[in-house]
Parts: sequence; structure tokens; C-alpha cells
Amino acid sequence: MRHLDAAAVAATLPYAALVDAIERAFRDGVTTPSRHHYDIEVPGGNDGVMLVMPAWRAGHYVVVKMISVFPDNMARGLASVPGTVVLIDANTGAPLATLDGPEITLRRTASASALAARFLARADAKHLLLMGAGALGGHLVRAHAAVRPIQKIEVWNRSPARAEVLAADLRDEGFDARAVPTSLAPFDATCARPTTVPCGAPRSSLILAKARSPRPATFCYRSPAASWLKPMCWAT
Repeated sequence: MRHLDAAAVAATLPYAALVDAIERAFRDGVTTPSRHHYDIEVPGGNDGVMLVMPAWRAGHYVVVKMISVFPDNMARGLASVPGTVVLIDANTGAPLATLDGPEITLRRTASASALAARFLARADAKHLLLMGAGALGGHLVRAHAAVRPIQKIEVWNRSPARAEVLAADLRDEGFDARAVPTSLAPFDATCARPTTVPCGAPRSSLILAKARSPRPATFCYRSPAASWLKPMCWAT
């Protein structure tokens, strides 16, 4: 049975192809029963949570994603949201491969946002405002750049240092990126322009409550599930 680590998953799932695949999956449909949620007791520490999320398409494949959230892992120098994806033959039940769960989650979430932008953002959207500089931030930028001619990126984060680091990383990848001063509300920084795509991040609803509304032509995305975990993004 094959195992694809994070690097192999990234090489196998370029964003343009992944956005197309997710569009086909949404259109053609798959069976997605309710996910299972388990509380895991941790003696002497904060309890963890395990989520088990199955999905399948008859005659093709079964996929089971198992993601855990253990808040104390960060203090241990470990990933706080480890996980694994198992690919199974839907005709025989034979396991075929395991894949790195966090990389799958990041790329799928960013690509779903980019798919929404494909339908809702202006075709000439070239300016992206990213609210949040966590693990998902760079993925959102790359995914949106695969579906819109993004030329300029601004990163807003409650921690200015993290915004600067992400902006520098994006510049190294060839993007015209800069960090937005924390003293500015994110919409004041960029969304007066009709060609901006905003993308939002963890607890972004707190930021939006304090910022003035974007202009009508602005496309705004925030993941509806686990908003405490995921960033957010705008494009105009």
C-alpha cells in the first residue's frame, strides 16, 4: 500500500487541477454521511478531539479522513491538527493508499475557496487581501492565483510579525505581496477597489465586525465550517 507524505500530496495535486476536480465532485455528487466526533481524554492535559469523515462514490473509491485536534501538541513541538486520509477501493474494500491529512485538508479548503471565486469573483480580479497568516494563508493565495489573474497580495494579521513572514515567503515565490499594518482595518486597507478578492482567517468574524463593509463588487470567502481553524480571503 502506498503512502503519500505532504510533499508527494502537493506534487500530485496542483491547484488548477484540484479546483477542476472539486468542481466535478460537487457537480456529480458523492455520498457524504455525517462525520463522527470523538472526545479523547488526555490525563493531565487538555482533551483532544478526533473527527472521522467518510465519503465515497459507488464503483470508484471510498475516502476516510481522520483528523485529530490536540491543543497541547504545540507546546510539545508537534502538529496540533495531525491526521491521515485512507483511500479504499469501493468495489472490494481493499485499502490502496494513505495520504498526509493536513496537506489534503489545506489544499482542499483553499481550492474550494478558489472554486467559489471562479463563479463569484470578477474575471479581472487581480488584488487579493488575505486576513490571517496561519498555515492556510499561503495555500489560499496559490489557489486563487490559479483561477484569477492575481497580481497584488496584501496580508493582514493580528500578529504583524506573522504577516511579514508570510508576505516575505510569497515574495520569494514571485508574488507582489506586502503586509498591511495592523493599525488599519483590513477593508480600509484595500477593499475600496472594485477588483479586490478578500480571503479571511481564524476568528475573522471579529475583524469583519470592526471593519466597514466592502464595496458591492467585492467577493468575500470564509469557510463556514470550523471558522476558528481556517483563514479567510477577498478578491476584487
